[in-house]
Amino acid sequence: MRFLHALPLALCTLAIGCESSSTPTAAADTATAAPPKATAVPSASATVAALPSATATAAVSASAATAVTPPDKGKIAVDESKIDKTIPDIPADRSPPPSFEEWKTGTVVNSQGKSSRPDKCEMKIVREWLKVKCEGDVLGINDLDGFGAEGTDHFKFFKEGQVADIVVRLKEGQSLSTRIPRGAYGDALLFTHWQKGAKKPYIIALGSGGYPNYASCGG
Repeated sequence: MRFLHALPLALCTLAIGCESSSTPTAAADTATAAPPKATAVPSASATVAALPSATATAAVSASAATAVTPPDKGKIAVDESKIDKTIPDIPADRSPPPSFEEWKTGTVVNSQGKSSRPDKCEMKIVREWLKVKCEGDVLGINDLDGFGAEGTDHFKFFKEGQVADIVVRLKEGQSLSTRIPRGAYGDALLFTHWQKGAKKPYIIALGSGGYPNYASCGG
């Protein structure tokens, strides 16, 4: 009888134990269930790879800059066949302005045709210095373009109704122009052109009337 009385208790205990053991199993099932899929986030390396590199950006920028760079006028080919052969060689070294005695033996130059040269005017070269002198009904000296600083690169003297005298230093890459109005004698016009890279000026012209045609000066 004792055994029979104990049997329900044992069965009850067994039943309770089964119910207790079933709870952890359910919890384990829940814990092992697959979590919801997360949205993929690009890795740092993938993001960096997708961005243009600094080298590539620099190359594109350099290419764009090259595309819009204007041509360098200083690199125009020198055509020495257009240089006036009567112009003497001009030293590259700088020197003081020539003395009065030196000008007496200077080389006479003028690239302008004889029929278009102004009366009572002359030009001479001593070393790198050019002297322009005109007499007559001189009214002034106008438009000293490209002559540089007065007192170092050029010097001038003018006496109304009598004379105009200009001394200027010639140098590579330089173009000069000026006008000496002389009333009834007509204006005297100076034009020089020394292209960068050439051994001496293409032209040193003193004419009357308009300026010489630039196309004939090698430019």
